Amino acid sequence: MNSHREPFIVIVGPDGAGKSTVTSIITTAIAAPTHTANFRERIVDRLVRRKPTKQACIADPHETTQLNVFCAAAKTCYLFADILLSRLYWYRLQRSGTAVIVERYAFDLDIDPNRLGISSSPRTLRRTLARVAPQPDYIILCKADSHQISVRKPELRQAEIEAQYSRWNSVRPRTKPRMYEIPTTDTQQAIAGIHAILTNIGVPRT
Repeated sequence: MNSHREPFIVIVGPDGAGKSTVTSIITTAIAAPTHTANFRERIVDRLVRRKPTKQACIADPHETTQLNVFCAAAKTCYLFADILLSRLYWYRLQRSGTAVIVERYAFDLDIDPNRLGISSSPRTLRRTLARVAPQPDYIILCKADSHQISVRKPELRQAEIEAQYSRWNSVRPRTKPRMYEIPTTDTQQAIAGIHAILTNIGVPRT
């Protein structure tokens, strides 16, 4: 049996940092078929035949209503369960020859809980679940100037952008050497950086 599997790559960073652009560049650059997703596949919703809830508009991601502590803890566990099921699905895709590219992922449980409406969930719970979630093969952190992001997206507070980058710095030690940082302010520089990363990790390109 062929044990080869295509990579599982997670693209992370604050809203407006260029995750969608990086995802597009990678899917174009990788030779293998690709599957893209945002955070999770909403498998639990489909299992219970429940219509998927609408995500907050990207223009105001932190306007999501924050749940009380009990509901937030329950939603945190629900999201984690869906992430686990999503990872099983993605693993099957990898084994069948499809590279999986996901924006965000389980890290957001701890790094950007406001976006998910779970900021009142116990930090210990969010951090623990984010840490024990199946890890991706590679992580690409989109790094853009916080001031430029806030100018381009004035609804995003510069302090929150900087806080998220600070949280990523605390995550970095346990994700080495799988975590790469890519500057996304300049598209051509981002393209060059992504091609260098793909070459470094041995992913065949088109």
